Amino acid sequence: MKTIHIFTILCFFSILTTAMTCGDDFDESCDIIITNKSGDNIYIQSFVFDDTTTLTPMHVFERFEPGYPYKIENNGVFHDHPVIDALRQSGMKYQLIIFKQSTIDKHSKEELVEKNIFDKRYILTWKDLQSMRFNITYTGKR
Repeated sequence: MKTIHIFTILCFFSILTTAMTCGDDFDESCDIIITNKSGDNIYIQSFVFDDTTTLTPMHVFERFEPGYPYKIENNGVFHDHPVIDALRQSGMKYQLIIFKQSTIDKHSKEELVEKNIFDKRYILTWKDLQSMRFNITYTGKR
């Protein structure tokens, strides 16, 4: 129990410290913090695209390198490292797609791709991320 308490405190200070560096002077060393509060494990994939491309299950399971998507345990935190210079460019958007464990268990990868099934997709501009203080909390709601 003491270990969990210490771990929770360290995570809190890590997030707090990172969040404080994510202001207007956000630099390439700063992360986008994704917190899972859905009650289920989730799998995520992110990418920076221009306005003409939307991140889909096809990108996640067929186009990106093996090992994706990333798993975040329930109540877990993930530090994402997008390409900041690209994100700052006009028209570029940070996109995040989320699959709950229950969705992955219910559907095959082929079905997820064919039917474009996912639980949540965020499409965020640089200004959107600034207003969110570079923190995204997924609660399980669409």
